Amino acid sequence: MWGGVKVPIISVICYLCTLMFYTMGYLKVLELNAGHVSTRVSTTYVSQATSYFVLTIFFALYGSLLFYVKTIKDKEIKIMTPNLDLKHPKKTDIRRRAS
Repeated sequence: MWGGVKVPIISVICYLCTLMFYTMGYLKVLELNAGHVSTRVSTTYVSQATSYFVLTIFFALYGSLLFYVKTIKDKEIKIMTPNLDLKHPKKTDIRRRAS
């Protein structure tokens, strides 16, 4: 339970993937900042870091979307219709005289 709503398992998995890909991208950036790589390798590291950060954004949005859909589905509003059957009214529809 998270805030009174059950979090779907797939959302938790997406958030964990977000953390993993962010960490991998951040480590590539740290290797670039160290300055001990050649130009060819640095181009590869920049491409990998960018792809990891794009995957981070994708999984964060996808997990949030799934969580939002689950929350809206649980809070679905049901419209109550009045009892229009006059031959067989419900007991709550019978009016009693005040004495």
